[in-house]
Amino acid sequence: MRLRITMFLALWALISLGVSQAQGGDPASPAPAAHKALLLLQVEVAGVVRSGSAVIVQSGQEALALTSYEAVRGAAAIHALVPGRGLVMAHLDKFAPEANLALLKISIADLPSVRLGDSDLLRPDDPVEMVTANPVEEGNLATAMTPLIRRGKVGNILNRPGGTVLQLLFDASLTDESTGAPVFSTNSGEVVGIALSRASAGNDAARTAIPGNLAAAFGHDLAKASNVTASVRVLDGSQAPVEGAPGQQEASSSNWLGYVIAVICGLVVVGVVAAVVLRRGNKPPPFSVLPRLPEGLSMAFVDAEGNLLPMDLDTIRVGRASDNDWSFNDSSVSNYHARIKKNKRGSGYEVEDLRSTNGTWVRGRRIGGAEVIDPGSKVRFGKIEVLLMTRSQSIG
Repeated sequence: MRLRITMFLALWALISLGVSQAQGGDPASPAPAAHKALLLLQVEVAGVVRSGSAVIVQSGQEALALTSYEAVRGAAAIHALVPGRGLVMAHLDKFAPEANLALLKISIADLPSVRLGDSDLLRPDDPVEMVTANPVEEGNLATAMTPLIRRGKVGNILNRPGGTVLQLLFDASLTDESTGAPVFSTNSGEVVGIALSRASAGNDAARTAIPGNLAAAFGHDLAKASNVTASVRVLDGSQAPVEGAPGQQEASSSNWLGYVIAVICGLVVVGVVAAVVLRRGNKPPPFSVLPRLPEGLSMAFVDAEGNLLPMDLDTIRVGRASDNDWSFNDSSVSNYHARIKKNKRGSGYEVEDLRSTNGTWVRGRRIGGAEVIDPGSKVRFGKIEVLLMTRSQSIG
């Protein structure tokens, strides 16, 4: 009888211990839920592509992703590597320069998303996890990403003009770039902040993060509004400055000697052009002779001599190699230079540069990723130009 009682008490103790651990043990990591909503950003600034992170916080007919403004500041083009979808265009919807937050829009429906929690509930020593999108590159092109999970805690909550910032402390030094990375509360499993860059922290074992509640300033019912939300200055993405190519600022501030040199160079160019024109004799200028568009076509691509270029497929590849859909035997054109594809409605086109050497140019600007081609405008691949000709430009 005593043996039975002893065994019963031991069994009861084990059951009680199991219940206690289930109720009071460490909460499950929220990070795996973030993997499908995590984005790797590829941002072109002044001709240079840099990486950052973002997280989808709302999804429907299109997705809204939160990142830091420093991750996209000065961007000429923004692409996002979406799990299962590849590299897609992302557009800057809104940004708050002082709060260092930005909201991106991606035109893909029903992408996985995560919730924004109440960052006002955070206290020092609360456990957090930062999830960074680490690029996996082939050559210089990011083809995949690996989520990096860094566990730490809230070290301090610092007041500053326009709101607060979170100081995050980690047990070990971090060498990966963290700008735009979502910060999760380990307790609630929700996003409570957006991390800033490694440089902004000043300490490899620490990071600075923007509280998620400030995202309420963007609207869309993204986060809980707080007292400081109304003071956050929010601008439309179309107002974001774009940094020019390297040397642009120096050119704009050059002295009078630079202008003299420019005038002399201009005269030389005029002389060279005049010589070329005389040598060419009666050869017509580029795009001066355009063909008649076939019936049923509202627009078509033509080369400088007025030849129609085939666009039978939804996507065509442009380059110097002979296996391209459009092959241009010119040294300024890379072997696989660019890609042109129809938009979803089939009513227009966009061009995407494939990391070419001499660049793809639209509206006089070198593009870093995909760019819409306006009807009647030209696209340049290195030194080769093509025209998206409209019916009104046709000789017919």
